[in-house]
Amino acid sequence: MGAIPERLAEDRAAIIPHLRRALDAGVPPSNKDIRDALLERWLPILDGLPEFRVMVREVRAEMERREHDEASDPGDADVLDVSPGVTDNVERMAAELRPILAGKRLLLLGGVPRVNTAPRLQDALGLGEVIWPEAKKSDTPDKFEAEIRRSDIIVIVKNYSRHAVSEAASDICRETGAQYVMLSAGYGVARIIMQLHEQYRSRKLIPPSETTETPPMGERSCTR
Repeated sequence: MGAIPERLAEDRAAIIPHLRRALDAGVPPSNKDIRDALLERWLPILDGLPEFRVMVREVRAEMERREHDEASDPGDADVLDVSPGVTDNVERMAAELRPILAGKRLLLLGGVPRVNTAPRLQDALGLGEVIWPEAKKSDTPDKFEAEIRRSDIIVIVKNYSRHAVSEAASDICRETGAQYVMLSAGYGVARIIMQLHEQYRSRKLIPPSETTETPPMGERSCTR
């Protein structure tokens, strides 16, 4: 997810002392919470630091596991990502969205985080950052509140639509003016781009186009 040198230096200065304290306190390098946090955002800060080589190994092993699961279990894959005739239309939508979304922060909640989705979305839409944390049914809204408040766009995967976190995200984006998008099915890159495009077009931030048609998908804005 495209490390920015200035951001990388800031993250390293902020995170490395906490990791060192955790190791000194006896927290194992394989700790799941640390592993997942690094995988989602901070793995590049450990480059060139031998003392964290076990942590890096654990994170890379988890990345490989997720990539394998994604390849072997396409049940949630979005057919729109590979459907003939769809690609050009989605590329036009992405081009119309880029000036609006450039540099913004997008948060995905729900589903199974897929290793390649975040960087593909970031590249396609010119986003500043895409975060997709692991989310479980047992999670409470306060786990994600800080991330939600820091984000410009919150995208909710369908299986999370009735979760308390989804309701909290809806309330927070009404307060902050962030965009709230509920995916009606799937969570492939093409699906997300199409629903983002429909939402921004419905708010007249994108002019109607005869060549770019988006089917209604039930998204909504939390702005008033």
